[in-house]
Amino acid sequence: MTTQPSQDPRTDSRTDADLLAAYVSGDGDALGVLVHRYQRVLLSLVRNLAWFEPDPEAVVQEVWLRVLQSAATFSGQAKVSTWLHRITVNEAITAARRRRTRPVTPVGEVFGSFDLADRNDPADPAQPVVDREHAAALLPDLLAQLPRDQRLVLEVLHLDGLTNEEAAQLLGVAVGTIKSRAHRARVTIVAHLATRARADAGADL
Repeated sequence: MTTQPSQDPRTDSRTDADLLAAYVSGDGDALGVLVHRYQRVLLSLVRNLAWFEPDPEAVVQEVWLRVLQSAATFSGQAKVSTWLHRITVNEAITAARRRRTRPVTPVGEVFGSFDLADRNDPADPAQPVVDREHAAALLPDLLAQLPRDQRLVLEVLHLDGLTNEEAAQLLGVAVGTIKSRAHRARVTIVAHLATRARADAGADL
């Protein structure tokens, strides 16, 4: 991103939100000020990922392109800095997936890789699920129904092969949060599968 404001961005006292709104309204210089404020921050974020990112500049370039495309949809519910952080994390994940430098789990095998709840627990929704091949076929649709934060955790853990610690660093949350989101996502998926299995069994009667 080479956008440069015509005035010294260090003297611009507008808030990040004001700058983004000004850019949407047609002030091209406003985006240049945001780039000046956050370019180094975003580069540092990418460089500090748990894995080696060979081209952080390219990732951040994609971040600013995404900002260009989606600035008008910014809701203002989060800080601009938080919004930029999320975009950067997403672009970093996308770049890592393109390279596929890590062994990954095929989508059809993700269900089989789940560390399901205690099998001695009578309330464990996994108990009725026996057809894992059928479960694997349904998994992409079930992933799409999860809350975004839970879906993203499962994707980076099971599809990108990250550890809990690496996922926590990438997503900027505690390791415990990663484990909690993954557990809730797995329980939700297995519960859906159990419900479908019971419905299918009833339909066959």
